[in-house]
This record gives sequence, structure tokens and C-alpha cells, in this order.
Amino acid sequence: MSSELFYISAARGLATIGLGLGSGMTFGTSAMIIPALFKSLQPKDRLRTWRTLFETGKFIMPTLVLGTTSLLLYLSFVGSSLDSAVVAGVTRRILLRSSALSAFAILPFTAIVMLPGIKVLQKVDNAGSSKTPNAELQPGVETDRMIARWERQHRVRATLVFAAFTGTVIDWYMF
Repeated sequence: MSSELFYISAARGLATIGLGLGSGMTFGTSAMIIPALFKSLQPKDRLRTWRTLFETGKFIMPTLVLGTTSLLLYLSFVGSSLDSAVVAGVTRRILLRSSALSAFAILPFTAIVMLPGIKVLQKVDNAGSSKTPNAELQPGVETDRMIARWERQHRVRATLVFAAFTGTVIDWYMF
């Protein structure tokens, strides 16, 4: 196997595994973790646990998204040139670039759509942990609604990661 084929195979594997892990993590958050928070914790604990979950995702996902997007773009330029059929090369470029766009779309979606609500939840959490609590910024029904809204928006991100992952799996299957 030539070194170029080795790098292409490694990039395909890393992109697929990374997006598979990201997809599982995001779907798991929406399908299991958030529902469990609402069934088992009080509002203050729910908010604190959400914050920990959010901070963990904030640490992992941007790196994962940028890394896999870079790998997919690399593959769309280099990997598709190795296909013997012109149609296969064009199809592969479209598939990989669509997957890269789907993965990358998570970042602007988070910044534009989700960040205003996230900042409010963080402000309430910070006020709850201070020594002089503010009566207006206490966890309760409103923060529960905001966490539920965050979870609905998070499902969009989970769908975007899953779409990118599906594209990489199709790439493995077709090419």
C-alpha cells in the first residue's frame, strides 16, 4: 500500500470514528441524560448537572468538529482524485463535502441559535453558587423550560453530526 493510500485510509477511519463518537454522545445526551435529569433531580441540581454536561461538550465537540471537518475536506480533494471513474470522483466529492458542511454547521448553529439561552442558564447557575443569591436568578420552572429548549435545539446538532457520520459510512460502503 502506498503512503498516500495509507493516509487516505487513516483519514477516513479517523473521520468516521470521530463522527460516530460525536453522534453517539449527542444523541445520548438528548435521549438518555436530559430525560433522566428531569426525572431524578431538583431544579438546582438539574441546572448544575446540565452545566457540567454542557462544559464537557464544549471541551470536546469543537475540536472533534473541526478535526473531522478538516479530514473530510482533505478526503474530498485528495481521496476523490484516486477514483478511476469520473462520476465516482464527483459523487464522492459531493458526499464528503456535504458531510463536512453538516459537521461544521454545528458551530455556527450553536453560536447563533443556542448561545443566548446558554448564557442565561450559565448566569442563573453562577448566581445560585454565589454567597448572596439573587431572587430573580433562582433555578426553577423557567430554567427547566430553558433546559428543555436547549435539549430540543441540541437535537438539531445531534442530527447534523449523525448526517455527517452517515456520509462517512456511505463513503466506506460505496468507495
